[in-house]
Amino acid sequence: VTVGQSAQLFDPLAGDLAAPPRGHIATVQFKLIDWEQRRIAASALEQRWREEASEIREAKEFSITSSIVGGDLPVHYDLSHPDPDRLRSIADDVVAELAAIDGVFDVRHNLDEGFSELRLELQPAARTLELTRDDFARQMRAGLFGVEALRVPRGPEDVRVYVRLPEEERNSAVDVEQYMVRVPAGGELALEQLASVDFDRAPSTIHRIDGRRAVSITADVDAINATGRQVDDRLERDLLAPLEARDPDFAYAFGGQRKQQDTVNTALARSGFLALVIMYALMAIPFGSWSQPLIVLAAIPLGAVGALVGHMLLGLDLSIWSTQGLVGVSGVVINDSLVMIKFMNDFRDSGMDPREAIIAGSKIRFRAILLTSLTTFLGVAPLVLETSTHARHLVPLATSVGFGVLVATFLLLLVVPALAMVQHNAHEWLASRGTRARGRKASRALR
Repeated sequence: VTVGQSAQLFDPLAGDLAAPPRGHIATVQFKLIDWEQRRIAASALEQRWREEASEIREAKEFSITSSIVGGDLPVHYDLSHPDPDRLRSIADDVVAELAAIDGVFDVRHNLDEGFSELRLELQPAARTLELTRDDFARQMRAGLFGVEALRVPRGPEDVRVYVRLPEEERNSAVDVEQYMVRVPAGGELALEQLASVDFDRAPSTIHRIDGRRAVSITADVDAINATGRQVDDRLERDLLAPLEARDPDFAYAFGGQRKQQDTVNTALARSGFLALVIMYALMAIPFGSWSQPLIVLAAIPLGAVGALVGHMLLGLDLSIWSTQGLVGVSGVVINDSLVMIKFMNDFRDSGMDPREAIIAGSKIRFRAILLTSLTTFLGVAPLVLETSTHARHLVPLATSVGFGVLVATFLLLLVVPALAMVQHNAHEWLASRGTRARGRKASRALR
């Protein structure tokens, strides 16, 4: 549990990587000992601490976070606009909208007020004295920062010697206003006679994404009240999409867990399509059929149905781990379907009637498929029922595998024989139609 601004005091994945916090940031970090035996989760302590701490008025920004393994936040937006003032206004609107959603907390953005600075602007009178902005800036730099006077050789290196005003003559705004500036026309004038001096703030960092001025907004979500996807959909519908429609210069993108999941889904879709093409080719060649591999691949949606049923029964949300579990389910159900089709073909090739061959192949593979599915489900059942926080992120994966295999088994024993029979009937119909067409063609030739 980290109280205050987050800092990498210790990262167990990256080793003892300690990035020391800056002087104006305070961080307090706690490590819970035997928290599972005490039944105290880090998230529960975080919530209790947040309720007790309430709001600290003296702090510019205050946050409380907890984690077991580091990861992206469920809510993350990257907003961009060429106008910095407009961008800050939009960021404030998004932060206010997020704060009003039940279950969303720790809303933050990476915009800061910046550092206080003196902004000097030449007055029109300075131009009559032929004082340019470049000359003015050089003199100010020489007086406050210093100008290199000479270099003294010392061994293999040179020591640079700078000349500048004494510290007591350059440590206040009054000193800057009384600084004497040389003018090309001759003589010196006080800075306050040549330029205006105003206090202003400049950003300490400027964030850009693809060359556009940007701001990142993050928030955490209480899973009991909402999910990150639900928050994203609501904010996009009520605020972000209308803003983009009204202001063409405004753009937004999702980050955090949603971006990570979209990236994984895109990669899985691309690699999954390639895998399906390769599997189809590998089955079509030995089967000598273009339709039977499609029957085998039809088992994949059956596994997806089982995975969805498992998530609905356990009240789980689809996540990256759920998608990865579907990959494992696909391998199991394809193997069961493939072997069943192989047995059907063997019985048919031995001279058995095609309908009887389909029934015999289904019967002989029933026990093997059922035992495989049950043992797979029982193998992952402990992980599905696991309550440990350390293994909680693996529960969706185990649910996809266990329930996907279990439900797909019963559907597989019904769907695959039915599709095999449909494929046989279609093949017979096409063959008979071709025979009749050849017969009519031959009769016309005899005439």
